[in-house]
This record gives sequence, structure tokens and C-alpha cells, in this order.
Amino acid sequence: MERREWAKTLKKQQRDETKKRIKEAIFDMRANKITITKTSLAEELGLTRQALNAEYIKEYLQNFVEFNPALENVSPSREIESLKNEVDALQFKIKDLSTKNKNLKRDLALTNQQLKDAQKQYEYLLGQYQVEVGNKIIHF
Repeated sequence: MERREWAKTLKKQQRDETKKRIKEAIFDMRANKITITKTSLAEELGLTRQALNAEYIKEYLQNFVEFNPALENVSPSREIESLKNEVDALQFKIKDLSTKNKNLKRDLALTNQQLKDAQKQYEYLLGQYQVEVGNKIIHF
């Protein structure tokens, strides 16, 4: 993987992890009946308030009623539809990762077989070398 692609992948994973932490924190704060503001959320997450002003976080926070009052008027069916779409996306991701996992297992099995073959070849060559050296040694 190219360095730039690796950095993009790492950044995406960090952003996804941050979103996950935000969601968990909001649900936890709701369960404990804590007033949810950017300041209280930042404290809960151990981030600065300015960190919550990142564009991707602002965009993500719009999915929660505390940061987007317009969502209160959203019918439950739209919310259910949104969750169904999220489930479908996650199932697709699972299928994709499962395929990648299967390919990696196949590659690993092939590599292990190549390693075994190389070890057998090495043992054979080592044995041949010892026989040839043994024939050259003058025994008394």
C-alpha cells in the first residue's frame, strides 16, 4: 500500500473511531440524564471544544437531536429507514471484508506451502552437501 493511501486509511479509521466514541458518549449522557452540549460532550470524550468544530464532526453531530432541533419533527419511519440503510451498508461492508479475509487466508495457505517446500529443498541440499563433504574427508 502506498504511503499516501495508508495515511488516508489511517485518518479514516481515526475519524470513524471518533464518530463511534461520540455516539457512545451521547447515548451514555442521555442514559445518565446529563445535559448534552458541545462543552459537556468534549469533556466526556476528553477532547477540546475546538476539536468538535472539525467539519466531519459538525456534520456528524447534525444526526443528533441535541445539535439539530429539526430532527425532533422527523417521523420515526424516516429514522427507521435511515437505520435500515445503515444496516445495509454495514452488511455490505461485512461481505466485502469477509471476501478479503477469505483471499488473505488462501494467500497465507499458499505462502505456508511455499515455505514448507523451501524447507524441504533446504534440508535436501544440506543433506547432499554433508554427503559430498563426508566423501572428501579422509577417514583413518
